[in-house]
Amino acid sequence: MSIDFVEALSTDNLTAIRAAPKTDVHSHSFLSTRRENAERWLGHPLTKPPLKMKGLEGMMEYIDAALAPHLDHRQGFEFIAGSAIRDAIQDGVVRLEMSFDIRLLKFYPEGLPELLTSIEALVERYREQVDLRPELGFARECANDPKWMKLAHQAIELEFFQSIDLYSHEEACAPEAVQSLYAKAREVGMKLKAHVGEFGGAEEVRRTVEVLDLDEVQHGIGAAESVEVMR
Repeated sequence: MSIDFVEALSTDNLTAIRAAPKTDVHSHSFLSTRRENAERWLGHPLTKPPLKMKGLEGMMEYIDAALAPHLDHRQGFEFIAGSAIRDAIQDGVVRLEMSFDIRLLKFYPEGLPELLTSIEALVERYREQVDLRPELGFARECANDPKWMKLAHQAIELEFFQSIDLYSHEEACAPEAVQSLYAKAREVGMKLKAHVGEFGGAEEVRRTVEVLDLDEVQHGIGAAESVEVMR
């Protein structure tokens, strides 16, 4: 007997939840596989995350201390990305918008063409199982670095990525700092997203949505402070 998705959620029926076809619009390629998968690939255990973390800083400290020393290289990234896609497929995801941070270029000495070839290989490998839609990921701290801004503009001009997402500490840059980047992304038909309201309040959500002409807000829980912003 089939069970609908709402009933599956309300009864914690994980099997039925997995069986329902779904879309994942919030997947970071370097952080989206299960830890045990990485441990099997590495051949040794990794430090488990603490039960509580001190905000985004605590999460980044854990990543830098427990994961990056073992996985922060091209082979590690390519394993994690492929493993994350397989995890999504197992969880019933049929459309996957996965972000690939512009800083992944540090692993690809031949630049954007080499990185895009690697991502396209993932799209092709899993095409029959999931509609993988590559997303350009951009950390706010990169807005102050002309090198990463230039590369992000070049990546958009290639019209390969289907969406763009802004993330990291909200105080690292104002939305105006990436307005030209988002305007270019809009010109080529990309979906525009940004992490905002993850830590900041409703006013920051409103401002970012308006300045960057966003299609989607990632997290956005700070918007709950204002009925107007929620609308």
